[in-house]
Amino acid sequence: MLADSVYADRCAIFVYSEDQQSTIALFRDGYDDPEHLAHQWTNDLSPRQVPVERFVIDTMQPLHRTGPEDFIEYPLVNPGQEKAEGRLVDLTIPLIWNGQVHGIALIWRKDDPTPFTIDEIRRVMDIGRLTAMTIVFARQYQRERHQAQRLDALVRVSRMTATSQSLDSVLEAVADSVRSATGSDVCALFVFDEHDETVITSVQSGMVPEEMEMFRASSLVPVSDVPSELTLRRTLESMVIRDFERELAPDSPFGTYAIEQKVSEVLLTPIIWQSQIVGVIYSWFRSPDRTFSIAGIDAGDAIANQAGGLVSRSRLEQSIRRQVTESQALMRIGQAVLKSETINPVLDEISQALEQLIPYSYAYFGMLTPDGESIRVMREWGDRHKPIIGTLIPVGSSISGVSIRERRPVASQRVREDSRAWKNIPQGVPLQSVLSSPLIFDNRVFGNILMARAATYRFSTREEELLELICQQAAVAIERVRARDEIARRATQQAFLAQVGELLVSSENPESLLQRIAQMAAGTLADGVLIGLAGWEYGSLRWVADAFDDPERAEKLHRGLHHLDMEKLRERLEFALVSNRDFSFPISNIWEEHRFLRDFMAGLGVQSMMVIPLYQQDRAPGLMILLSSDEHTSLQDDRVQLGRIVAQRIGDALERQQVKRNHEGLLRVSEALYAESSLERLVRTIAIELEQILPCSQLLIADLMQDEGMLRTQVFRLHGVEHPGREKFPADEGVCGESIALGQPIMDNQADLRETSTYGSGSERIFYRREGESALVSPLIVENEIVGVVFMNRTGHDRFTRADFETFMLFAGLASAALDRTTLEQNNRELYWASTEVLAAVVDAKDPHTLEHSRHVSVYSRRLAELMDLPQPEIERIELAGLLHDVGKLGIPDRVLQKPGRLTDEEFELIKTHPDRGAKILERHPALADLIPMIRHHHEMMNGRGYPAGLQEDDIPIGAAVICVADAFDTMTSERTYQARRSVEEALAELERCAGTQFHPELVRRFVDHLRMNPDESLVDAEDEEPFTP
Repeated sequence: MLADSVYADRCAIFVYSEDQQSTIALFRDGYDDPEHLAHQWTNDLSPRQVPVERFVIDTMQPLHRTGPEDFIEYPLVNPGQEKAEGRLVDLTIPLIWNGQVHGIALIWRKDDPTPFTIDEIRRVMDIGRLTAMTIVFARQYQRERHQAQRLDALVRVSRMTATSQSLDSVLEAVADSVRSATGSDVCALFVFDEHDETVITSVQSGMVPEEMEMFRASSLVPVSDVPSELTLRRTLESMVIRDFERELAPDSPFGTYAIEQKVSEVLLTPIIWQSQIVGVIYSWFRSPDRTFSIAGIDAGDAIANQAGGLVSRSRLEQSIRRQVTESQALMRIGQAVLKSETINPVLDEISQALEQLIPYSYAYFGMLTPDGESIRVMREWGDRHKPIIGTLIPVGSSISGVSIRERRPVASQRVREDSRAWKNIPQGVPLQSVLSSPLIFDNRVFGNILMARAATYRFSTREEELLELICQQAAVAIERVRARDEIARRATQQAFLAQVGELLVSSENPESLLQRIAQMAAGTLADGVLIGLAGWEYGSLRWVADAFDDPERAEKLHRGLHHLDMEKLRERLEFALVSNRDFSFPISNIWEEHRFLRDFMAGLGVQSMMVIPLYQQDRAPGLMILLSSDEHTSLQDDRVQLGRIVAQRIGDALERQQVKRNHEGLLRVSEALYAESSLERLVRTIAIELEQILPCSQLLIADLMQDEGMLRTQVFRLHGVEHPGREKFPADEGVCGESIALGQPIMDNQADLRETSTYGSGSERIFYRREGESALVSPLIVENEIVGVVFMNRTGHDRFTRADFETFMLFAGLASAALDRTTLEQNNRELYWASTEVLAAVVDAKDPHTLEHSRHVSVYSRRLAELMDLPQPEIERIELAGLLHDVGKLGIPDRVLQKPGRLTDEEFELIKTHPDRGAKILERHPALADLIPMIRHHHEMMNGRGYPAGLQEDDIPIGAAVICVADAFDTMTSERTYQARRSVEEALAELERCAGTQFHPELVRRFVDHLRMNPDESLVDAEDEEPFTP
């Protein structure tokens, strides 16, 4: 129609996205060659990158190119048109509706390049407006249709949640609903475990039988192996992926399937509960030319958000079920260990436990040969083409051998490519990803269990822990078979270990159980037991448990323990904590300066002491001291070996507790990150939480002042006490400066030996040179730019562990995020206020006599709200409502607003509708919903004679009453067509006269008193009584 109306050869219509950032549709007429107007060009360039389109969008005027100079100023961009340059006359018009450009139309005259006339331009502009209107109406229709589909899906999920007895059926309904809402062909829903490591439940919608094997195999892929899922966990936002090799797990079955089936794109929708991802929904089309719409993605998000609580419930139930299954399986193994006279019943239980707890393709149990050089395969489970029982696997060149030599679980994700692996792996054995855990007892390794998967999916941390526990139980059983004469004693020891394990596993606070564990250990591990937990200060140890095998000695130990001077043993205890090494010594060897300790222990009948760290990585969290009446007790004694196992489990439990505390602290900071708007309070929260998790001597968070080259203190805490003030110090000095220069975090457990010493004064440097210093520091980075630094230190060497460093870096990341988010929120807030002020200015501009009135009312309203000591958020809402209080006047005709003289009754009634009109305008904007009562009722009176509702006294919202006073005062002190301007004092007197009838009396009292004491705060010039801008 456009081309025909002006006798043009060709026409192309480009439809923009609503944000004008991209072209979403292209319609053409008059093209013989379909590639002449390259579609790829429209995808690669945004409208504002094309000079012609940028001009039309900015000016909302047509652009008529008729000669070479026009094509120089506004050059051609489309490669399909370049050959025609110089022989074209074209016209570009905007498609405008309601003051917004929704696209453009390009009209060419090629065969007869005659310029378009003014009438022709007007004609196509009219048709363009009709075209824009069509685009707008089509978009509205699409939105309403998608909204209806989304609501239907949400209702369906809600009904299923309320009525279904099966969580699986509800999850299937969620998958079905997402598939319907997004218009996709297939959906796969995966629920993660509480550690976000593995998939615990999965359902699908729309899959054909050929896709089910791929779906089952995908459920085994760990979350951390899928880059796109790690991105989801960080952003908590849906994403569309197209590069399957890069964004999915390497060699994943789904990635292989997507590539083979030529899937164009896959939508990943996170399932979120309480700001944490609990699962993910994959959606895709089988057709390679289909893509997801924004409305479909939004609909999928809405359904996933609706299902967040449900999936969290499913995850909780699965977690409980899994824990029960694990406990039962481990208990059955333990029972078999206690009851069996041979290893076979125990291995049968292990086989069943492995099938229940750890998905695998193949597994074997092996024993070390007497020479310790090989592992003999004794039992196999799972898939294999031919048995390899009896096969010898070398200890020196195999994954099993590595785990035996290093005495820990060892995993390999691609064992056939691993240089540590055995090169003669039989082809019939399905080995790709393997996990081997040694069988250790009495500090002696005598075998291992190896598990394998046919695909390259690594084993999770929990699976490693389970296999390690299973191997421990198996090792106990083997040792019992080897030493039948010690069965009774071994059974007692294992019962003790099982009880300790149950206590530690069942409690969220293992520290509270240490006294009970010490009482259980007294008589089993040694005559007496002491357990102390290390503090963060050098050599500090807090005794939390003590026990003896008889009540009299137990009471004597307990009473005398806290009076012992352990200061002289400080160096030896610190060595045990830092080195994680045991040591023992006879009481008789305690030197003279420890005579009181020697005599006290001798009085208890103690002849030797064994010090065992509570093992963890790096620095131990505490010590267990075994007190023996045998002077010749050795660290190789089996009871001491058992003590090591108990110490390890206590250490593991304490580590789990610390990890939980770390996670809770991080969660609290994460919640504050989204809930707290004040950067100062947010940074302080981060500092306090970090200090609670990692107590320290000094803690500093500072922002970087790039222009000055200085660091400025945001928070500085010294020994748990915050020191106010915002001091500055050079950003290129000390360990902080080194971290900034490197752009990397630093952990230095001998920071006092550095050329660039710690943050602080010269006296502090002298102190730390004498006492030693350990330091952690990390730059705060936002969008690849260093914006600050966080620093902490402790007195002494080796004060921080690797785990401490990792926790510290997590908090540093949150501090960076805090700086980034608060800056963004401040920018958004400034933009929001600027938009609101523009709207208020539009309202004031309708009546030249009320110019600046809205802003004056806003200023007065804020001051009066502050005088009433209202909460800060309420003050800001009242200030904003004051700015918008007359927005309803946009619906009042100018002839009424600008009428000179008195209004008629009919005109006044029309004016009285503006509060309701303003409320209705704000109802369209959910973000302004809190302002509606203040806008609607700002003309109510205390005596009930106001409008529109006739509210009185306390029924009037306090914000509306505040605006009523501010509005009246500014109106009285401004010139109006219907009244003369009053002086400030006359206006204040009028407020006092009408207090209690028209105005809130307490508001009037505070407002009048304040302005009389602070006349400069009036927005009326004192000399000529003219309103002015402060």
